Amino acid sequence: MCNDTVEIKRVVKLNYPLGFESYYHKHEFFHSLYVLSGSGIVKVMGENHTASQDDFFLISPGTFHLISSPIMSGFKTIEIKFTVHDDFLKQLVALPLQINSEGHLLRNLFESILNEASNREDCFIQIMSHQLSVILYKLIRASTDKVSYNMFELDDSISHPEYSQIKSTITYITDNLSNNLSVKNLASRINYNYSYFSARFKHFVGISPQKYINNQLLKRSNELIRYSDMNITQIAQYLGFSSLHYYSRFYKKNTGLSPQEFLEKNQKNIIVNVVDGNWT
Repeated sequence: MCNDTVEIKRVVKLNYPLGFESYYHKHEFFHSLYVLSGSGIVKVMGENHTASQDDFFLISPGTFHLISSPIMSGFKTIEIKFTVHDDFLKQLVALPLQINSEGHLLRNLFESILNEASNREDCFIQIMSHQLSVILYKLIRASTDKVSYNMFELDDSISHPEYSQIKSTITYITDNLSNNLSVKNLASRINYNYSYFSARFKHFVGISPQKYINNQLLKRSNELIRYSDMNITQIAQYLGFSSLHYYSRFYKKNTGLSPQEFLEKNQKNIIVNVVDGNWT
């Protein structure tokens, strides 16, 4: 049964340095953990589990665990601590401890929850609860239907024949973001002329293809600045910009901040107690 019974207590973004190890402990609430980058160890009830990029862990209440970072150079996570109604609890406890999802939506939802918790704008608690509920309900559905957990992908509900072309273009943009994409080449790829392609793309997506490319570059930039170990010059090269100057100008024009200013605002651990109390 799908009830809106999720209450988020704490949201954190943590950078576990090499050699870190927490103490062995348990909680009276759920502890979910999404690995943004790097590798570490999550030890649960005496058994070690390797935590790698895009791994999701759901640690149930009353379960002893510790987190350590003995591998390579540490790892970065977003972690959410929450409680649920008793009926929902039974469904969550039955889920696997560790799930790997290569889709973008799971990461996007965790990052969105972190942003909502950090910004604390109107209705942020309701929005966070909804987003976490989406994650949990999809995992329950996957376990019930015995389908892949890699279900956090594009919406397939639109059946218009042209949408499949636009959707394939969106996938192509995602997979080739660092290849200096142009709208003209994207149109040629699916045998559309420039004007018709731009119009149909905006019809289905809501923004122009160039705006979509720019948004994806900014989104990927922010992910790399926040969660990767690359410096600004390496990020500019990775995203296909011809120079650091051009990348910095592009970034500041679209965000109002330089990449370095954004880095300085986001390089520290983020810890947000949504509900007062001891949620460590």
